[in-house]
Amino acid sequence: MKKLALVILLFAFPAFAVVKASPDLDQIIMRKEPTFEKVGAGSVKFFGMKIYDSELWAPKGHYGEKSPTALGINYKWDVNRKDLVRTTREELVRVGNFTDEQLDNWSAQLADIYPDIRNGDTIVAFAYPNKRVVFFYNGKYAGEVADPVFANEYLNIWLSEKTSEPDARKAMLGMN
Repeated sequence: MKKLALVILLFAFPAFAVVKASPDLDQIIMRKEPTFEKVGAGSVKFFGMKIYDSELWAPKGHYGEKSPTALGINYKWDVNRKDLVRTTREELVRVGNFTDEQLDNWSAQLADIYPDIRNGDTIVAFAYPNKRVVFFYNGKYAGEVADPVFANEYLNIWLSEKTSEPDARKAMLGMN
């Protein structure tokens, strides 16, 4: 299933665009949360081609499900907003526990927050458990989902044992 979603994404947008300069993930995260340190970093690849690099940050480099966390993603492919929302929705269903109404509400909010992604763009999600998730696109505030359930579920896309990318999960959690 995860491979099918990636195949759809790969053919839904141009693969090799010119990389533009975007703010370094470290700079974005440290500017907003100066006590955060990197827990780990991973990559998601498809047939050997890198889709994105991801980094997990937490206070003093110690991740805990109930502590604030930042997830930074540096995209290596173009992805349109519609596909990004759809894929996020599918991955939330894989790992989460919530109502269809909640999922529809979050998807609508993400459609307003997510941009069309270009190769080299970054998205950083600052998750505050039981509160909200705040999104930054290329270092600039993009929006937030202020829902305590979403705040607890969103990072599960990458960090749950049910994730579609277990190797990236282990690397981000520093388990490799």
